[in-house]
Amino acid sequence: MFSFKLLIAAAALVCVGARHIVFEDETGYYLLPIEDLENIELVPARAGRMRRQVQGSATVKSDGTSGANVRIPIVSSDRNALSAIGTVGLTDQLKVGETTYGLALSNIEGHSATLTKSHFPGADRVTAAGNVNLYNSGDHKVDVNAFAARTMPEAPHQDSFNTFGTGAEYMYNGIFIKGWVGPCNRLRLDPRIIGIERHSKGHSATLSKSHFPGADRVTAAGNVNLYKNGDHKVDVNAFAARTMPEAPHQDSFNTFGTGAEYMYKEKLGGEVNVVHTPLWDKTDYSAAGKLNLFKDSDSSWDFKAGVSKSVSPFIPKSSWEPNYGFSFTKWF
Repeated sequence: MFSFKLLIAAAALVCVGARHIVFEDETGYYLLPIEDLENIELVPARAGRMRRQVQGSATVKSDGTSGANVRIPIVSSDRNALSAIGTVGLTDQLKVGETTYGLALSNIEGHSATLTKSHFPGADRVTAAGNVNLYNSGDHKVDVNAFAARTMPEAPHQDSFNTFGTGAEYMYNGIFIKGWVGPCNRLRLDPRIIGIERHSKGHSATLSKSHFPGADRVTAAGNVNLYKNGDHKVDVNAFAARTMPEAPHQDSFNTFGTGAEYMYKEKLGGEVNVVHTPLWDKTDYSAAGKLNLFKDSDSSWDFKAGVSKSVSPFIPKSSWEPNYGFSFTKWF
């Protein structure tokens, strides 16, 4: 379901936090465990003819939840495509959690528009969103986007409300500068994230500022590819974040983290991570192994297992806690 939200015209940016990341889309933000980053697939845009075949994916997670999305072309040409789109998410009890359906209009120049209706427990939402490419010279690319949504709670005494947002993105030779303002609910602006990303030959760096209810956070993060020869790949990463609560009697605090990852033939690998928050003298340790059990052009089955432990004077007893799970993803 998240992969669909990344494809429609809304700004999305990921910021690393202490054991969690803030994932933003056109309707709000989610505070997700860092491990869930592996379940988010970013689909890069490709230049060329508009795709005319049915596109979609289905995912089953180890916690029992699952989801699927589909895009079915209705009318298309070499430059434009009008598609029907839909998503469905199932709980671990195989009950429908959220459904979305609508229309998407895309253009090879980078313009797009969507009109969708979503239903989730307790409310319905209608969303109109669009993205316009203002300039693209090959080296430089400038996009602006906006959305408007109306949420209609099912409870009889809760009023419907509108949400608005807009954003912009500039890209130069692998450097991304993104800004996002919204959601704006009843004319109350909530600036969310602005940051810079740099990607080159497996290395990356980000500098971002984010705002979420109750606090602001500034994060600097980087990844360095130490070795890659086709079969073997070794990366190290680190981040530093400062969180500044809005409450007058709450102190600002820093969080630091570092980690390393090894992969062999994109099939077998492992990772270790350490995150420390000095304010609470708390250190989180984690280690995990990864194994791709099966992968072809349209599906992947993976297994991950590891242990984690938190150490702090405020945690009297701490021990290594095991965690493991399977994930299956199919694209069609």
